[in-house]
Amino acid sequence: MRKNKFKCWPANYLKDVLKGEDCSLPCTSGSYGANCSSVCNCRNEATCYPIDGSCICREGWQGVDCSILCSSGTWGLNCNQTCFCANGAACNPMDGSCTCSPGWRGGSCDQPCPDGTYGLECRERCDCSHADGCDPITGYCRCLAGWTGIHCDNVCVQGRWGPNCSISCNCDNGGSCSPEDGTCECAPGYRGAICQRTVCATGKFGKNCAEVCLCTNNGTCNPIDGSCQCFPGWITEDCSQCCPAGFFGKDCAQVCRCQNGADCDHISGQCACRTGFIGSNCEQKCPPGTFGYGCKQLCECMNNATCDHVTGTCYCSPGFKGIRCDQAALIMEELNPYTKISPALSERHSVGAVVGIIVLLLIIMVLLSLFVWYRQRQREKGHDMPSVSYTPAMRITNTDYSLSDASQSTGSGQCFWNPSYHTLSHCGTASRFSNSLDGNTASKVKITDREHADWRPYCNLNDLGQ
Repeated sequence: MRKNKFKCWPANYLKDVLKGEDCSLPCTSGSYGANCSSVCNCRNEATCYPIDGSCICREGWQGVDCSILCSSGTWGLNCNQTCFCANGAACNPMDGSCTCSPGWRGGSCDQPCPDGTYGLECRERCDCSHADGCDPITGYCRCLAGWTGIHCDNVCVQGRWGPNCSISCNCDNGGSCSPEDGTCECAPGYRGAICQRTVCATGKFGKNCAEVCLCTNNGTCNPIDGSCQCFPGWITEDCSQCCPAGFFGKDCAQVCRCQNGADCDHISGQCACRTGFIGSNCEQKCPPGTFGYGCKQLCECMNNATCDHVTGTCYCSPGFKGIRCDQAALIMEELNPYTKISPALSERHSVGAVVGIIVLLLIIMVLLSLFVWYRQRQREKGHDMPSVSYTPAMRITNTDYSLSDASQSTGSGQCFWNPSYHTLSHCGTASRFSNSLDGNTASKVKITDREHADWRPYCNLNDLGQ
């Protein structure tokens, strides 16, 4: 290498490019070339060769600038290693480890999930009743013969058998087949692999087939003893009664699953939903905007009102009223609960309110009549009572008049004292004044001023009436 104060350059393509006044310092990371003046373009933490700037890629990367992952199936430095991941597993381009697809496990993802598990890393649990496990990828139950359903918890319907109930029965003359293997169970009076041969003619049994069967509702008669094998949905000796409420099927052994008061068909178990409900078990209310039987009627409620799923009655939002909630409501009407109920119920309440008002008016009229009658009685009693005059008390000097029957009167008289009645009267036992008083005598009567400190007793009022 030639040393120069101003310039260092590669010589003989040495491993390291030097810099500094004496060209003794290597290039820093990310630079290369003469005087380390060029910038490396390597990515993903690749090493830059200090002489020509070429990239030395890390494991899992390739390309001029190490920006491309290893192609599928390869990994490692310069992507020269081969992956051994199976069953669609992903290979890590750096270390070659396998990321298994759902349903597989193991270092190379070549082992299926254990029984009862499925999914990514086999972490999910199967939810199956009568099944031979579940699919390790999707978790779908592999039902045993004679069973069906998502969880394999439903027996095959009459006339079907096999895995997932996929095969039809071939039994004749009312025979039923096993849901597991399809073998026929013949009705009384029939025999054969598919119940094709009869013992007695239909409706006959006993010796020489002389007896008449009494089975009803498609019940099959035993050709030997005449006992009835009832058709699904019927019971009793002659198959005359349907299954009790809540049960259906052969011998009424299956339980109905209908909800919300729905009726269950005694033969098939199918639910007949009540008004306002739908679904296989009538477990769902009508969707918003519908109501009635089968949810086939459309609601007419407006302004975001709620529609009753049974009757279609509109329950208005605040600020609205009317049968369809299409009228603006006043503030006071908002406080009235009758504006938020069904029209029929509102009419009934209105009639009740009118009747109540009429009754209240009648009660008020009766009370007024009683009051008028009472006042009239009080007036009549007032005419029969004696009147009493109340005058301020005064002192009278009795000097110049005389009373009739004066000879019988005394000076003291009979008087009474009652501070509530200040009545002026002469105290004495005489009942009346004499008419013989002359004018001169009467003019001499002197009445003094009222004196508050000196009140005299007053005469008995009973004497005035004598």
